[in-house]
Amino acid sequence: MITFIHPTAFFWLLLAVPLVLFYLWRNRPRKVVVTTGAIWQKALPLIHPRRLWQPHRWWVSLVVQLAVLVLMVTALAEPCWRRPQRVAVVLDATASMSVTEADGQTRLNLAKEKLRELVENLGYNDAMALIVVGKDVQIACRTTNNRENLLKALETDVVPEKATGNASVEDAVSMAVSLVAAANGGVFDPKTNHVVLISDGCFARSESVLQNEQLHWIAVGSSVGNIELETLSAERRNAAKPEECDILAALRNHSNSEVSGKLTLRIGKEPPQVRDVKIPANDRLVQQFHVVQPETLDVHAEFTAADPKQDALAEDNTAELKVPEAFCYHVTLVSPEENPLLAQAIQAIPGVTLETQVLAAGEDAPLIPAGTQKLANGVTCCDVSIYDRVLPKNPTLSSLRSVVIAPPESTVYWTRGETTTDYVLMPWLDGQRSGISTAGVGFIATHTLKPILSEKMTATPWIFSQSSLQTKQSDENFAKAVQSVAMTELVWGLAFPQASATLPKRLVLVSCDLTQSDWLLADDFPRFLQYSLDWLADTEATRQRLETGLEPMWNAPDGLRDCNLNVPKAPDVEFRLPGEDVVPMWLILAVLFTIALIVEWALYQRRWTE
Repeated sequence: MITFIHPTAFFWLLLAVPLVLFYLWRNRPRKVVVTTGAIWQKALPLIHPRRLWQPHRWWVSLVVQLAVLVLMVTALAEPCWRRPQRVAVVLDATASMSVTEADGQTRLNLAKEKLRELVENLGYNDAMALIVVGKDVQIACRTTNNRENLLKALETDVVPEKATGNASVEDAVSMAVSLVAAANGGVFDPKTNHVVLISDGCFARSESVLQNEQLHWIAVGSSVGNIELETLSAERRNAAKPEECDILAALRNHSNSEVSGKLTLRIGKEPPQVRDVKIPANDRLVQQFHVVQPETLDVHAEFTAADPKQDALAEDNTAELKVPEAFCYHVTLVSPEENPLLAQAIQAIPGVTLETQVLAAGEDAPLIPAGTQKLANGVTCCDVSIYDRVLPKNPTLSSLRSVVIAPPESTVYWTRGETTTDYVLMPWLDGQRSGISTAGVGFIATHTLKPILSEKMTATPWIFSQSSLQTKQSDENFAKAVQSVAMTELVWGLAFPQASATLPKRLVLVSCDLTQSDWLLADDFPRFLQYSLDWLADTEATRQRLETGLEPMWNAPDGLRDCNLNVPKAPDVEFRLPGEDVVPMWLILAVLFTIALIVEWALYQRRWTE
């Protein structure tokens, strides 16, 4: 279909009104007074033409002039022969776009100028949508062909004055592809659908995103150096002395030259520790600080470059964390026989002291009370019991803080399945919630355990899921060939919120028998036990450790920033809306204007009326 780049040029067609008036004025009859017959002989051929088409010569001339006017105005409007274009623009407003370039403008301001150029280049029937990526992904303007609305969107709160945040540009590009394809029945047509990213290319997974064939990248900015305080972590590593804490601060140099500066660490109310550091080019430097404090600590780290020009993004130079309270466990393992695999898994957990009770034949399992106590060094110690294939005779399990593994019978709190099934733990199932890999742990003769809920008890599945094995392969790696047909939970967390107002009682219910495992309990299972012990303790320190220790493996922290400010190589040709199919109206006008002049010359200058 034909569209016009400048449709307002058609207002010039109003010039046809005076043109018609002039022709009407010229066609008025004139009175001629003659005295001789010779003059009549010359005048009569003009008044009474001898050819049929000659009486209409004035109207032919008018039509030609009007045609020339229409063609000239059409040429001014610049007609285009192409289908309407649908464009979705992704404007990168993440932290790296706040960098100031050599001309004094930020990358975000340069990106806005590129966006304005795209808006001004929109055709009459073209439409554009605007998606902004900053702290999150937002649609600043839905699909419209109104240029004013698109430009006004740049002035709204959705487009920040200063770039910040680290939302996923990859997600925004996927949203843009779906947005433009929706108008075409869900099919992305590269001839009429365009996704444009205006960015410096400094964001997560930029390499794969910029290689997307459906994406047109308009690059802004130039590469500059930057120092990032990449990691600030604290861990109590010494199981014998849990009050001792190691704090690690990692600095990353995203430039091609060595950068020096000062690293300042403030720990609680102690005087700040300042170190002079030098970070090699394109390398990482780790600094370790040792602290002996049993209580919770607030830690603040900050890096200051000796030359600010070498660090273009100062926002990523600080980090804060809260060191959890020093915590340890006294675990009592009650088992009908020695279970070295389980004992080794428990001892692999830092801060755990193990006491083992092997029951004699016919001996009842003792009911071990739960408790929390302060040790002489100020460390909090929590007593936890693990019942391996046995149960205490006292049915009031809500008084426990324990892990129950493969219980031999049903209780008032759960029902034990009568049949046994082989299962294997899958890493892509429910274990994602805790960030624990469970690949390569299989069980045989496992009974399903279903909790019996009441108003005084809550139960939620967590940690592991199970899938029934549908293969008889003997290969040790047979987990890859397993077909998951039905999922029930291998592990339940049972809580009794009304058991005590000050110390909620909990237990972890594991349905599998660890002695029947097809594999050794590797480092996956100790991590599961660590998660279980922290969940059972349910203190501020253990809750914080769960939030900062395991879950970030699956949930990226909000504090991440765009730190590598080296702009990738830009495309050789910058994207522009297609315009190569503009109709050559000026050439057509020149040809028709020449024909019109010939007609005028033939009708009037040569006076082909005789």
